[in-house]
Amino acid sequence: MFLALLEAYGREPSEVFFTDDLPENVAGAESVGITAHRFTDAASLVAAIEAFTAFRAEPLADPR
Repeated sequence: MFLALLEAYGREPSEVFFTDDLPENVAGAESVGITAHRFTDAASLVAAIEAFTAFRAEPLADPR
């Protein structure tokens, strides 16, 4: 599923952040190289998103 979505949207795994509350879904995303976060609370999600986006020098182009 994750690989099909990456292909459909023209993205590399390193460009994608995924969050879910189910460990098996997080593990599935990570297995294809996507940065994933298991949702437990809003504060930890915000911190994970900030960490993911901190290294980006410029925003990604819109693939549309």
